[in-house]
Amino acid sequence: MTRDYKSLDILTQWVRAIGGSISWSGVLEDANRFSWVAIDLDSMGGAIKMVGPLVSLRKNLPHLQVMALSSEFSADDLGSDRLAACDICLRLPLSYERLEGSFSWMYYNNQTWRNRVYDMTAYKSNSQHIPSPEAVQS
Repeated sequence: MTRDYKSLDILTQWVRAIGGSISWSGVLEDANRFSWVAIDLDSMGGAIKMVGPLVSLRKNLPHLQVMALSSEFSADDLGSDRLAACDICLRLPLSYERLEGSFSWMYYNNQTWRNRVYDMTAYKSNSQHIPSPEAVQS
């Protein structure tokens, strides 16, 4: 597939304009070096193929803010429905306006995700102290 990198240029320019730096990598394992990542799903085999790797990434690095980019998305999704895989989904091609407005949602959604992970972890550790129904009856 021939890739148009104009949208990714917009992302690079925007990050540099706010004083940030950007690094490109083709492997998700490099993600632990960053506070947030933008993942071009189209260049990695498509949105459907990447669901499993994204879920694994979220499980291992819940603090990492994840922006999923794809031309396969019918529209931007800034809600919390896909938190198990990413914080936000942006349809390619990008625009400055959509990109700029998405960062606060990515941060908010990541806070929500981390709270869920913390709650699940706390529940699992507390459930070890809850007696089973069989133990209560005896």
